Amino acid sequence: MVKPELLPQVIDGIELLEGVTELGTVATISKSKRDELQVGFREFGKARYAELRLWYQSETDEGKKPSPKGVTFKLDLVDSLADALRIAHEQLVSEKSL
Repeated sequence: MVKPELLPQVIDGIELLEGVTELGTVATISKSKRDELQVGFREFGKARYAELRLWYQSETDEGKKPSPKGVTFKLDLVDSLADALRIAHEQLVSEKSL
């Protein structure tokens, strides 16, 4: 789950995927001391896709590892996903101010 206060950063990260051609992480958003959200362009087999995934600090080594918590989507859905997240954020902000 993405905390509502992180939505603007997630939206910015998703928008960075627009027109991306090189594989890799385009945005990293700190969630806690151990966890971060990564927005990236990945490849599995011959399929290329975008993803928003939770990465965590491994207790057995120094690096971060991807968790099963995340979503993958086609790059042509970037605009639609960013718009949907923007609308959700606006609704959360307006409900909070009531």
